[in-house]
Amino acid sequence: MPETVRVSVAPKRRILRWISAILVVSAAVIVHLVAQVSMLVRRPDWSLSSFRNYFASDQLSYMGIVADAAHGHFGNFEPFTETGSIYYPRFYYLVVGGAAHLFGIQPTTAWSIGGILAQITLVVVIAVTCILMSGKIWTGVLGAGPFLIGTFSTLTNNNWYTQLNSHAVLWGPFGVFFTLNAESAGLAAGGIALLVLLLAYTRARGRTTRIVLASAASLIIGGLANVQTYSFLTTVYLAIFVAAAWAVMTARRRLYLYLSIVLIPILFLVGPIIAQRGSPLITLIFGLLPAVPGVILLLVRTRGLAALYFGFTALAASPSVLGTLIGLSNRDPFLVYRVASSKNLGVEWPAGFVAAIALAVPLALVFAAGLHRRRPLWIAYPVGVAVAWVLLSTNDIWGANQEPYRFWIDCFALISITLLPILLTVVQEYLFTRSRVAPVRDEIGEAGREAEIPIRRPIRVVSVVALVLLAALLILSMHDWVRFYRSGNYQSLISYSGPRESAMAKAAHGAGHGLILTDPCINPQSLKIVSGARDVYMNFGMAWPEKYEDVLSLESSTANSILDIPTAVDAGVGFVMTDSACASNWPTKYQSSLVKVDSSSYVVGAADEQIVLWRLKP
Repeated sequence: MPETVRVSVAPKRRILRWISAILVVSAAVIVHLVAQVSMLVRRPDWSLSSFRNYFASDQLSYMGIVADAAHGHFGNFEPFTETGSIYYPRFYYLVVGGAAHLFGIQPTTAWSIGGILAQITLVVVIAVTCILMSGKIWTGVLGAGPFLIGTFSTLTNNNWYTQLNSHAVLWGPFGVFFTLNAESAGLAAGGIALLVLLLAYTRARGRTTRIVLASAASLIIGGLANVQTYSFLTTVYLAIFVAAAWAVMTARRRLYLYLSIVLIPILFLVGPIIAQRGSPLITLIFGLLPAVPGVILLLVRTRGLAALYFGFTALAASPSVLGTLIGLSNRDPFLVYRVASSKNLGVEWPAGFVAAIALAVPLALVFAAGLHRRRPLWIAYPVGVAVAWVLLSTNDIWGANQEPYRFWIDCFALISITLLPILLTVVQEYLFTRSRVAPVRDEIGEAGREAEIPIRRPIRVVSVVALVLLAALLILSMHDWVRFYRSGNYQSLISYSGPRESAMAKAAHGAGHGLILTDPCINPQSLKIVSGARDVYMNFGMAWPEKYEDVLSLESSTANSILDIPTAVDAGVGFVMTDSACASNWPTKYQSSLVKVDSSSYVVGAADEQIVLWRLKP
């Protein structure tokens, strides 16, 4: 009879645990949506198609790629004039635009849905990883926590972000994920890949499962090169330096540790020379130099299996990497400009250090626990991510000089995501677990056993105090998010569904595939989004059109309300679009050179206005 009871009760318990886990993970998703979306939903002008007016200039240029794909244009060209070439990683934007094309929805709607789904997926993976690594279902509700951590900017800068030189800033994950752009999606995918690697190392049962998980994570990491460069490089650095640190920490000879330490100053000495003779991409690869001893050890320890993971990463990254190398070898003008344009974007060490405290403290605690409990992962993880974070954030000093502040932000986000489940395992062991013999496996599946180290009462008391202080520190840092949540200026919205936008889209149909020059009152980025039409616009940091000098000249003359007809003809402009409400009044000034093709009316206030498309006569 007792046996029968056990058989009938066990499945019920498993079902209850599954239901509990689902509810907890769902709660984490809801918390995240409240933290990232609720401030927008409460606005009277919100809709799923609304575009977030949040540092919108670059985002609207990326939307140009989405708009092209939404209208069936998937070519390898600069997205506005649809000429020249583009080397900017755009796989994510093509997917979002392709979804808009497939389902017949607005590009801005697809942008919102894609970005939110990427973040929801990440929150689910964080929550599940917390549950699996800690063994406690309730920890899953913390899955939204990493997005709320701040940089103490409200204390040091009286704002939710820290302003550095030029346009460089430091802010928490909530700031970088709010854009819903490829960087946000890339960090979500990178976070998922790193968490999968953690699970492969700590929870996977059997060598085959571990290989499958690590291979999948490697393909995701490599694929990020085709999504967003900085999220790709940040994920690569974090993964490689943690793996290298693990290999060095578990090696029997300290020579590899000393060699790794010596290679850091060598990087700072030789890196600038590499940068002068090569490219930023090559220099950033050279930045992995201090990890080389650990990588060699890793290859030996795994009997070459790690090479498989590196190969998968390289294979998935090859389309974007090879394309960029070819463009550099051909002296593509955009890439040449991009290499030289990153200036005064470094992270000043006092500001960077203070902003990193919310993560530096728990990393130090995990490292101390690793030394005390002799846990290789608890030692290797904080050492690896700290070295990667410092090197990427100082790449202007050792030669690469590619927006160090962006790497700082991306490292902060990914470390926040991956640190949580590791920190929970430390808390679990120090506060809720008696001394035990814990199995440890390495990447080749060989199991060993740690010596039993009891956690005595004084250590538990110290652990409780440390946990309370850490919780207070993290909560204090979240004041940045509160300030951000209440900053209405950064949560304003742009609508592309109004009557004026509809009139622009309708009038643009008459141009076919011709190139349109807009008057000073019509934003060419908006025209691209609502119509997919070719128009005159140039984003310096994304891609350059074939006749970029003419485009720059046209933008300058248009800003001064001048229609430069000779330059427009040289640039291949066939049409001009004007707004009757515009004070520049091009139709009257240049009537001899304009032939009306189509028009569409819209109402603003009590006035009836028109968007007019004209054919440009040479």
